[in-house]
Amino acid sequence: MIGSDALTAKAKGQKFDFVFTSDVIDRAFGENEVKAHYFPGHRFKEILFLHVPSGSIFNADAAENLPSREAFSKTSLDPTTGFMTKLLCKMFSPNNWLHNFAVQYVFTVDKG
Repeated sequence: MIGSDALTAKAKGQKFDFVFTSDVIDRAFGENEVKAHYFPGHRFKEILFLHVPSGSIFNADAAENLPSREAFSKTSLDPTTGFMTKLLCKMFSPNNWLHNFAVQYVFTVDKG
């Protein structure tokens, strides 16, 4: 299991194979096939993974996935409706000033 120092503090008794800290933010796995980068300055202490051969990036909550079509796929609700959904979709659209503002001032806690 791989996690951040913030996660290990919450998951007491859980064995971790590798722990990211603010001093250790990069790590390669396998034969450099997968590279990981830890963002300790992100509010939620995100870790992103890059699969080098394919160039694919794997993330959890580092980028918002809106509208959440998959989460609502088995309901009769439309995931594209509602004021907050429309606002957040607009906010997290690429090259939007709201997106840049949120990344710089809301999600980032280490502004140094």
